[in-house]
Amino acid sequence: DTFVNALVVGRGYGALRPGDGYRHLDTLRELERTAARVEKGLWPFDVFPPPPPSASAIEAAPPDPWLETVPYDQAQNYYGRIVQVVVSVVATYRTDRVFIMNFHQDYRRHFKAVIFPSDIEKFPPHPEDHYKKRVVRVTGLVREYQGAPQIVLNDPSQIEVLE
Repeated sequence: DTFVNALVVGRGYGALRPGDGYRHLDTLRELERTAARVEKGLWPFDVFPPPPPSASAIEAAPPDPWLETVPYDQAQNYYGRIVQVVVSVVATYRTDRVFIMNFHQDYRRHFKAVIFPSDIEKFPPHPEDHYKKRVVRVTGLVREYQGAPQIVLNDPSQIEVLE
């Protein structure tokens, strides 16, 4: 009588694969998102790909109707345009010169959001913890930096935590 899949996923020792037809998919997805966000089990070690944002998170805060919402893995097709991206923060990185939110484990080639020290005080304290493993909507001008797309965040209104 034990729901083994829920037990494994909820404790962070398993992840769902895209396209899997599980019986209680909504329950398992929610358990997976929670385990990833609070870094249970294997999640702190980046063993699994980030879970997709839930439909309720995207519906909770409708996008700006004047801006196009684009997939994070297609951001390189929107250089020079202001867009919004709904994505899971995989990792955060902070130095004296920059704060970076990565949305893919291969951060050198994929879309990221950047905050510079001159603007960091406008954002929540300890943004490296506040945004890590959360689903966010990032809005801004897509620019290329060292071959990868990024949006520079100058104001907290450019990022919204959805989940």
